[in-house]
Amino acid sequence: MATPCIENMKNPGTTYKRIETTGLYIDCSRLIARLYQMRFRFPKRDRAFFGDVVMNIAMEMTAFLQDAFRDRERRIYFIDSFLHTFGKLKILLRIGTELKIIKVKDHTFVFEYIKRIDEGIAKWRRSAVSPIQSTKASNNGFGSGNVENSRGGDGIIYSSSGSAP
Repeated sequence: MATPCIENMKNPGTTYKRIETTGLYIDCSRLIARLYQMRFRFPKRDRAFFGDVVMNIAMEMTAFLQDAFRDRERRIYFIDSFLHTFGKLKILLRIGTELKIIKVKDHTFVFEYIKRIDEGIAKWRRSAVSPIQSTKASNNGFGSGNVENSRGGDGIIYSSSGSAP
């Protein structure tokens, strides 16, 4: 019996798409490959600590991306987890650049991937959130949905005219 992936590749009418073919996953895997190669150019004292931490965070980030792709019901949770670990990775890479652990040449390539991943995940999150907002009658003032009444930060419900009820 063939695997579901192969069966769906044989049937072009299906909407199933393998994660390995998405641009976001390809960029993440190329970033991991670049980080792996960069580790060997780090100073020896920073290679074990800084290099391993950066690699572990990048792998965790990619795992959240895979989970978001596979689990539609919890997709937003996994995308938010991806964004959280991606933020940690960006901070570590900036610190590495400031401390001269990461060379300028490597910095250019890595932050090109960072930019592409940033744009890709933002598009993916918008597409994941918009169907959820459109199915709800009210989004409590968050997002782009039109609501009759929304709750302000002070807990008071304001009508659409802006006056208190």
